[in-house]
Amino acid sequence: MGRYRSRRLRSTGLSNEGGLMIDAGMMADRVLRLRVRLHLSQSEFGAAVGVNQATVSRWEAGARAPRNSARVRIEELMEDQADDEIGTSPEV
Repeated sequence: MGRYRSRRLRSTGLSNEGGLMIDAGMMADRVLRLRVRLHLSQSEFGAAVGVNQATVSRWEAGARAPRNSARVRIEELMEDQADDEIGTSPEV
C-alpha cells in the first residue's frame, strides 16, 4: 500500500516529506523566482542546493517537489537573499 500511495502522490505533484504535504506547483514558482533573482542558471542553482540541473528543471516545471534536505538549503538561500535586499547580512 505504501508504494501505491507514493506513486499516487507523485502523479498529483504532491510530496509527503516529513509528514507535510507540499504542492510541487507552489514550490516551482518559489524556486524559479529565487533562481532568477540570484541570476543563476539551473546548473548553478542546483550546485548551490546539492542537486543536478535536471532536478531543478523538474522542480520548476512542477513535476517534483524538493525533498526536505534541498528545501532547507533553498530556504537558507531565500533568507540570505532577503538579508541582502534589506541590508542586514553580516559584514565579512
